[in-house]
Amino acid sequence: MSASCVPTAQPLQAGDRRMANLWIRLTKQFGARWASQYGDCDDGTWASALSGVDSQTLGQALGRVALSGSEFPPSLPEFLAICGRASGLPDAGTAYANACHNRWSHAVVYEAAKRVGIYELRTRAERDMMPKFREHYGAVCACWMAGERFSVPEALRVTRQKPAPCRPEVAAAHMAQLRQALGVQEGAA
Repeated sequence: MSASCVPTAQPLQAGDRRMANLWIRLTKQFGARWASQYGDCDDGTWASALSGVDSQTLGQALGRVALSGSEFPPSLPEFLAICGRASGLPDAGTAYANACHNRWSHAVVYEAAKRVGIYELRTRAERDMMPKFREHYGAVCACWMAGERFSVPEALRVTRQKPAPCRPEVAAAHMAQLRQALGVQEGAA
């Protein structure tokens, strides 16, 4: 156990307990691979990056890591991405596709696209833009997970209105017209 991991007489703070529990769970799952890659305890890097992630999302992300079946531990950016998906953020590929088509499915998609350049995303080759978008998207997701908030300008928001339900007599009249146009007789399947 490293010197910074030696238990002290002082009670652990809530954030310290979260990181200690995270380390225990990931060490149990990945064993020596985890310890050799990240050490016996967090040096503060993970705690800082995950400070804005609520306990429920952290638990869901740990569950997703366990269910992934991977024998290799996730890197911090990979774990942040897993936390993002657990909290409802789209994955980078989906976010990129949405950004290229000006579909702002989440404020982080808009913010990442804005940082990369919305016009460039729409006009330049994917091989050039996808790596840039992934980099910015990861940074924006990390900021979001840390509690920073972004917004899509009102003029760019897409509002979806649920169409009014069709009255039964109107639906029946439309069906009769379709049957007549197709030459299908009433009651025929």
